Amino acid sequence: LSAGTLTVTGTAADERLRVERDGYELLVLEGTTELGRFASSAVTGITIDAGGGTDVAIVGDGVAQPVNVRGGDGDDKLVSGGGAAALAGDAGDDQL
Repeated sequence: LSAGTLTVTGTAADERLRVERDGYELLVLEGTTELGRFASSAVTGITIDAGGGTDVAIVGDGVAQPVNVRGGDGDDKLVSGGGAAALAGDAGDDQL
């Protein structure tokens, strides 16, 4: 978290990234592994770069902050939350 922007960065591997609302916090997961928790009130925007691989990036419906999601190379599935969203699949056969 830097200057209000929560940044989630993937790798070249296949990943399942999620940002969910959990009470007053935003929970960041890769699969079932918790990567971090952040006060929702401190987050003004979310940026996800899934990187290469066949990735899934999901921002839950309870997340109201604006999101910018890039799938990177690979066949990706990108799902936005309850706020404004910009989704870019990049190279591959993507689902937005």
